[in-house]
Amino acid sequence: MVYLFNPNFIYLQALKKSFKMCATEKNCIRTFPGICKNNFQRIIIVVFYLSFLSLSTISCREEVISPGNIIGVKNLGVKSNQRNYYTFKVEAENFTVFYLDSLRLYTYACLVNVKTTGYGSGEAKVEIISEEGNTLLTRTVSKNADLQFYYEGVSRPKWTSVRFNSFTGNLIFEIKKTF
Repeated sequence: MVYLFNPNFIYLQALKKSFKMCATEKNCIRTFPGICKNNFQRIIIVVFYLSFLSLSTISCREEVISPGNIIGVKNLGVKSNQRNYYTFKVEAENFTVFYLDSLRLYTYACLVNVKTTGYGSGEAKVEIISEEGNTLLTRTVSKNADLQFYYEGVSRPKWTSVRFNSFTGNLIFEIKKTF
């Protein structure tokens, strides 16, 4: 007969033996009748120990992005929509899609940056649309470019749209609030 060594089983058996019920009411904790103060401290230590073990083994996995990739996944747009800035990034390969997104920016003046790298084919059209539905800024990129624009006007930017037409390359679209 073969016995397998399981340290967790041995540890749990030792734990069971060490947790004995209190003989007197004087040593018991009011909120947990029947548990001695020493046993309560052991329980707390075990709970923290098990929490630490579970958090250290079950954690978020962060993808490692190789150099030259902006987000690591093809044809998946990643955005960050904050009160002071908006960023949209995509690494596209023969990508045809239309994105429409609302802006959390509340400003009448902003700096716009449209950057493409690794361009292969197709085109990407970027638009900023006002609350009234008017187009405030339109740029189409069909080559490697780094375009920067400053917008200041009476209409507040409310929406942004990005239209890809068989686009292959990396696109970074940023809007930053200026004061």
